[in-house]
Amino acid sequence: MPAGPVPSHIRLHFHVRHTWTGDLVALVSHPEGDFVFLLDRPGDGLCSGDDVDCVFDDGAAHAAQDQCSAAPPAIGGEVRAVEVLDDLAGTNAAGQWTLWVWDDVAGDAGAVVRWCVELR
Repeated sequence: MPAGPVPSHIRLHFHVRHTWTGDLVALVSHPEGDFVFLLDRPGDGLCSGDDVDCVFDDGAAHAAQDQCSAAPPAIGGEVRAVEVLDDLAGTNAAGQWTLWVWDDVAGDAGAVVRWCVELR
């Protein structure tokens, strides 16, 4: 693969419409195959709020897992992922990044509205 950017910091913009965000699990995978969990059933699966519209950043003051607003989005603003996003930094970032999002409990529906990886 041709040389690409080698970021020292990574942020991920993430917007999902979904009822009961406590059901969501999300991860992003790096072109070289490494991955980081972004969400893992926020609020121990008890976050009943709707939607996520946030920026995952390791420097954020609050963890996404601990956010659960009654008014949408349940998780918003700058938040930290479950795992360290910058663990994916420091290597060639060229290639296909993949976002995986799933509902770990039946009965709710949703969709990814948009997402993007910001390399710094």
